[in-house]
Amino acid sequence: MGLQIHVDALPAVSKVEVMETAPAKWLEVEEDILRKWYERNGSDFCDTVIGELMGWKRGARNVMQKAWKLGLRYKGPRRGVFKKGLVPFNKGRKMPAELREKCAPTMFKKGQKPHNTKPEGEDISIRYDNRGVAVLHKKIALGKWVYLSRYNYEKYIGKIPKGYIVTYKDGNTMNCDPANLVLMSRADNARRNYSRDKYTAWHNELTDEYVLWYQQRYRGAEGIDLETARANGLIDIWRAEIQLKRQLKKVNNNEKRNKKTSE
Repeated sequence: MGLQIHVDALPAVSKVEVMETAPAKWLEVEEDILRKWYERNGSDFCDTVIGELMGWKRGARNVMQKAWKLGLRYKGPRRGVFKKGLVPFNKGRKMPAELREKCAPTMFKKGQKPHNTKPEGEDISIRYDNRGVAVLHKKIALGKWVYLSRYNYEKYIGKIPKGYIVTYKDGNTMNCDPANLVLMSRADNARRNYSRDKYTAWHNELTDEYVLWYQQRYRGAEGIDLETARANGLIDIWRAEIQLKRQLKKVNNNEKRNKKTSE
């Protein structure tokens, strides 16, 4: 059995002014401290006890991880959370007049709409998906938009079953005429869109669509559509960066291969 420590003896222990570096391996006496007090007092308390008795600290996170390995779980009061029946300190209190006057210019007013709210009559919007393809949307309520294709299908043809999407017969996402709309299951849509040869060509040829997708997927280029990227010359710049990156990767791989062969 390890060293027995009594909590009553702690106040008599002198604190160490300069902390030493803790040994890599936990000592048995440190583990005894965790077994005795961790479940009730937590990691911060145990780390403090270790610091006062041993002359070094492990850190609260390190203590927590060690306690977990020992099968110990903290069962004391939960800190940092609201307790049942807790009354907020500012309940029933109003903001001081001088502070309200200062904050008034930036406060939301009752009935205020966002600055980008579409005016009455403009209920159709063109938005771009993650491929840079333009898709029409229909406003059905304030702040609520749906695909125009789905809206027209349900309005003129019928309900869309669960697990199905609305696609375009001619492939034109801007043509939402009901006669151009057709239902397709998500499984069929996935099979239709997946083509290894198509993806390989897309990847190797560095098409404009692929370059934009790459920037959005791996570089966080959000909010830029394909046409804007083309007009500003970004597509050509991004394509050159990808080509350079691939060339450097090829050179590095060749060097590693040659080095391995020579060994």
